[in-house]
Amino acid sequence: MPARKPPKRKPSVLKRQRQNLKKRAQNTRFLSELKTYSKKLRELVAKGDKEKALEFLRQVQKKFDKAAQNGYIKVKNASRHISRLTVLVNGLINKK
Repeated sequence: MPARKPPKRKPSVLKRQRQNLKKRAQNTRFLSELKTYSKKLRELVAKGDKEKALEFLRQVQKKFDKAAQNGYIKVKNASRHISRLTVLVNGLINKK
């Protein structure tokens, strides 16, 4: 039996694949940014810099809220991360 040629792909399938690649790259970049911001905040807390940590926490909260709003992460996921980071910063502020 002769080998069959694979069926041609429809243009809509090819377009969907291109869109998926772009979207995956966007998601990866955005999630990586969130992780980087979280790590930087944790470093500020480890150094004991209260004012910078408090100011940076506001930026991180804004990033997580925006990510949840745009569907990069789920709302409860964002809330959980914000809560944990806030507990860290509050622990630093309340420390004697």
